[in-house]
Amino acid sequence: MPAQNTDDGSSARLERIAMTAMAGIAIAFIVGLTICTALRIWPFERSGHPAMVDFVIFWEAGRLALQGTPHFAYVPHVLHLAEVQTVGHDVPASLQWLYPPLFLCVAVVLASLPFALSFALWNGATFVTYAGVMTAITKRPVVGLAAAACPWAVDCLYIGQEGLLTASIIGGTLLLLNRRPALAGLLLGLLSFKPQLGLLFPVALAFGGYWRAVLWASIGTLAWTAGSVAAFGPGTMFDFLHSLTSHTDGFLARDEMGWYNLQSMYAFARGLGAPGIVCWLFQAFASMSCVVAIAALWRSNMPFCLKAAGLAAAIPVATPYVLVYDQTVLAVALGFLIYQRRLDIPECATVAFSILITSWAWSNNSAAALASVAVCAVVSRRILLEKRSRSRGTSLGGEPGLHHAQAYAA
Repeated sequence: MPAQNTDDGSSARLERIAMTAMAGIAIAFIVGLTICTALRIWPFERSGHPAMVDFVIFWEAGRLALQGTPHFAYVPHVLHLAEVQTVGHDVPASLQWLYPPLFLCVAVVLASLPFALSFALWNGATFVTYAGVMTAITKRPVVGLAAAACPWAVDCLYIGQEGLLTASIIGGTLLLLNRRPALAGLLLGLLSFKPQLGLLFPVALAFGGYWRAVLWASIGTLAWTAGSVAAFGPGTMFDFLHSLTSHTDGFLARDEMGWYNLQSMYAFARGLGAPGIVCWLFQAFASMSCVVAIAALWRSNMPFCLKAAGLAAAIPVATPYVLVYDQTVLAVALGFLIYQRRLDIPECATVAFSILITSWAWSNNSAAALASVAVCAVVSRRILLEKRSRSRGTSLGGEPGLHHAQAYAA
């Protein structure tokens, strides 16, 4: 039966307890991580040197740029030597810098500070931004804090990755799209530092009729790219494109990173032992299904919160290169769903599955790819329920199912 807008007191009380508990876990984790960083417990080894976590690559790339040699960030053996110097011992496999010059702007700021302080401030800034965006989406501060307790967010904070930043950019873009399309476009242009997560945005914006946002996203992408290239030299862009080509072949064809580190449909099929061509066909089917579904959804008169949730949920499914920390975008999808109405029991069970399967994926497997599929299933169910409710003259809640131009004019 379709869920109703009204909820009994017991379910509301249960939700408050669950959200408060998750918010408490998130705050406790942040405080504990900050204390460990201050006491040089994590991310440090017993020798006192930084541990080989992902944040090291950000810090080292920034140091190379500050020394006037930003192109060395794209030279694997030079970067490896810098990593060895920082961690104090040799490492079997170095982390690679796979970002365009735009993200070097962030890395330079991080590298201008001591490692421990830089790690703490980076985590603090991305956490506050992420929690703020989630609060703005759901209109409920406790949900914004609870979102940081999800396993993909915990992973970002633990190793100092940028998943919280990308989720904030995506969530912020969707929040601003109707009222401030120019600002939304400029913000979306910042996602060019992680281009594989923006593949579905042109489809959504085009079929939704957001041409002003498309224009400003193009301007923003060109402006941010030109500014970073001017700051670090045009050679860094060529270095990035060259490294992108070589590492794409290594990670997606020759398993240099390990299939278990990727959480895409392609890697999931690889993990099951399927041949390469079958895996690529599987990924192509998933990607095209996302394109068709997003085009149809954003062309429809569904509530904007469902359109935003569908886009955010489909992003990890549409790309073959996605890791656990990239799945923070799923929290954005869940935020828009919660804004429409409270999750019912089947939806809660599906979300719990996505969280558990992501946690299990930490044991070296690609099972977290199913988390994105699970959230997509929740969005699809909401859309079907919305259609049934409309046929009966009711609605599940959320924003009216108007075209964005009509809603803006209203």
